[in-house]
Amino acid sequence: MPVLAHDDAAHPDVYYVILDGYARADALAAHYGFDNAPFIEALKARGFYIGDESSSNYPVTYLSLASSLNERYLTDEVGKLSRQGYYDLIRSAKVPAAFRDRGYRYNMTRTVWDGTTGSPIADAELGAAPTFANEYEAALAEQSILRGVLPKTSIADYHRAAFAALRAVAEDPSPTFTFSHLILPHPPYVFDHDGSVVLDTTSLRGAWGGTANKQAYIEQVRFANQQTLDTVDAIRSASTTPPVIILQSDHGSWSGRFDGNPSLADVMREHMSILNAYLVPDSVRDLLYPTITPVNSFRAIDKGLFGDSIDLLPDRSWYGVDDSTLEPYVPAS
Repeated sequence: MPVLAHDDAAHPDVYYVILDGYARADALAAHYGFDNAPFIEALKARGFYIGDESSSNYPVTYLSLASSLNERYLTDEVGKLSRQGYYDLIRSAKVPAAFRDRGYRYNMTRTVWDGTTGSPIADAELGAAPTFANEYEAALAEQSILRGVLPKTSIADYHRAAFAALRAVAEDPSPTFTFSHLILPHPPYVFDHDGSVVLDTTSLRGAWGGTANKQAYIEQVRFANQQTLDTVDAIRSASTTPPVIILQSDHGSWSGRFDGNPSLADVMREHMSILNAYLVPDSVRDLLYPTITPVNSFRAIDKGLFGDSIDLLPDRSWYGVDDSTLEPYVPAS
């Protein structure tokens, strides 16, 4: 494997950061009454391109990440793979493997979600080590009589450790590709906007729907915003070569599904509308456009940064509750 140096501008550190369940700015305004313009403008001021009409290709995390990390649609897999099969597509994905072939170190931050607990092809697994089987088990343990008795890592710890790991990666003298799946602002809601840990039984139980959970979701959005900006600033400050950073959600929020009797169109419009932001050199930026979807993120990187002979795909989206119920989704024009 070739050894690269940061004095080669063609080999910047690359960060792929998934903010799970983070809704697009217009969806936050429509469904939560929340103005996210200050965060979007702060990203633009730092040089990010915002795909402000971007939709997810798939409605659930395991499909979305299996697609974006392999820069293709899952046409051959849908309805045929087990859930474990999709997790394997994420853990041994084409994109990080290609970066390793280019001489990059592959870092990933760990979560307690099965698809991103680790990777057999990662050079380093960063952040907190898993203690519980899933994020809800970890969060609920915070409220149990076992609190303080069992050795454990809380969901709040995972989030903080992942942000800290991202900030530290830029200190590595060799080029790195880092994939970080942050399970926020997706529930469970463990943070207030200022970083105070709040484990509220109602918000844990209600998850997406209801007034209390909408408020809790926005608190976690606000926390994620500040942590993200601080992390971007730390990465840029410590980087000797301007980094490439993709901030993206795997799908949008889902509050409308549980509130009243909304139309399917409204539910889809909220759930498929995603944050999609790129800090990239001009050669990649020239390939971006407002409606770009995640399947094309690394195709644009491959083509614009590395000069690969690869084309962007037509942007397509599917909606459903799992891979057996998918239907085509066409964003409203």
